[in-house]
Amino acid sequence: MPGKVLSKGVLSHKVNIAAIGFSDAALDAINKAGCSTISIKEMLGKKNVHIII
Repeated sequence: MPGKVLSKGVLSHKVNIAAIGFSDAALDAINKAGCSTISIKEMLGKKNVHIII
């Protein structure tokens, strides 16, 4: 489980990213790539969530 997502690298396809936090630059890059984000706290409040370690 990641902590804070920073802006490094390239997203080549759409993904859903869950993390404790996101830098402003990371959120901008993620949104521009058409991906979605959710906080760990929000994710745990949803039904049918599966965490794979």
